[in-house]
Amino acid sequence: MNTIAYKKIGIIGFTVFVVSLVWATSRPWLASPLQWDGITTILWPSLALIVASATVAISWMLLERTVERVAVILASWATFILFWSPDIWYLTALPVFGLLWLESSRRVTNDVGDRRRLRISTSLGAGLSPLLLGMFLMVSFGFYLLPSNKNVGANDVSIGIQKQLESVYDQPMVERQLSQFPAAMQSQVKRDIAKVVDENVQRFVGPLGPFIPPMLAFGLFLILWSVMFIFRELSIWMGVAIFSILKTVGFVRVGTKDVQAQIIEL
Repeated sequence: MNTIAYKKIGIIGFTVFVVSLVWATSRPWLASPLQWDGITTILWPSLALIVASATVAISWMLLERTVERVAVILASWATFILFWSPDIWYLTALPVFGLLWLESSRRVTNDVGDRRRLRISTSLGAGLSPLLLGMFLMVSFGFYLLPSNKNVGANDVSIGIQKQLESVYDQPMVERQLSQFPAAMQSQVKRDIAKVVDENVQRFVGPLGPFIPPMLAFGLFLILWSVMFIFRELSIWMGVAIFSILKTVGFVRVGTKDVQAQIIEL
């Protein structure tokens, strides 16, 4: 094999490794009862997601053949199984995950091919949205497939809300408001709120029963989707930095070639 072939093997291997870090850091985060308790709990999964999405987008630029990109997609999907127990749901996620990433690679390739002068940030940005959606999909599936979440019911939802309320009570502004009442009344107010929350959860969420786990997973997907623009911008910056490093060390270079362009004539 020539040097280019070895480089492509290295690109595929490194890309899959970085994507596996997303799955590796996501599982303990999803399994934690304090998923949204401060920036430190989501720091490592977020950082892994940014680096991985930037790396995959760059790999679309460097891997010209469809079979090479499909290898990245299949291997990235397969590494997900290493961190979750085998389940038939993984197979159902593969077509959507694969189509999203293929669309991402098509957008990046088309943007690079249509330019006379490369703009790395723009080309990366062209394919990041479907790429991130694919990762969000797999993370949401992982959340649904956790043993602790597959049997979630109305009581678990009520307990989760109560825990969130406890953190609200600890906020300085809320503490100041409650401090105006006697200690016995403060406890009574908290018990009354807990009772109202539990009654409403049982009334509205209880009948949904078996649909609660997939609804929670879909809710997580929507939350991730709502902040996708943040991950997209950070991934673009990360991708530009990675590409600059690759160019500096001589792993890639930007060349020129003569091209023919269509024109309109009379």
